[in-house]
Amino acid sequence: MSVRFELLLEDLLAFYRYYYANSSTVRNQKYFVIAIATVIAFGLSLVFELGLGLATRLVLATVFSVAFGLFFHLQHGSALESQAKKMIAEGSVSGMLCTHEMTIEDNGLFEKTDVNESRHAWSAIDRVVETPDHAFIFISSIQAHVIPKHQITSGDYDAFMREVRKRVPSSTPVISQ
Repeated sequence: MSVRFELLLEDLLAFYRYYYANSSTVRNQKYFVIAIATVIAFGLSLVFELGLGLATRLVLATVFSVAFGLFFHLQHGSALESQAKKMIAEGSVSGMLCTHEMTIEDNGLFEKTDVNESRHAWSAIDRVVETPDHAFIFISSIQAHVIPKHQITSGDYDAFMREVRKRVPSSTPVISQ
């Protein structure tokens, strides 16, 4: 059983968006930066008087911390996406952004493009996540085969994914993005 599809830059970025939104490491790093900025703001408010009373300085530190936290929280994902675009642009993507064919075999998942082939044993597949628009077949904690539902050119996506989910016990149901 196989599916054939075109992988576009937007589909690869959809994976990065999903990963950044769901990674506990990325989330912890974001909260760490916000916490450090808050500590610095309150520390500076205690050290520098600037002709203001302590209560005023603490209120200003609180306002800064909340504003910075909201800004950083909202901008973090787009900044990471921008970074991902730059990393993709650094080198050749001829084997990535192209036509892919994925085939289910007894011993694993086989992928073929015009310039490469790969095979992953079923035991090497970490998990499978489906969103309304994509399937992400994780082959490590940070890398996945991306299958864009809207770019299938041959094969039965639903039957293919049912078979993959049977073979990968850590599959998750379709989630909203």
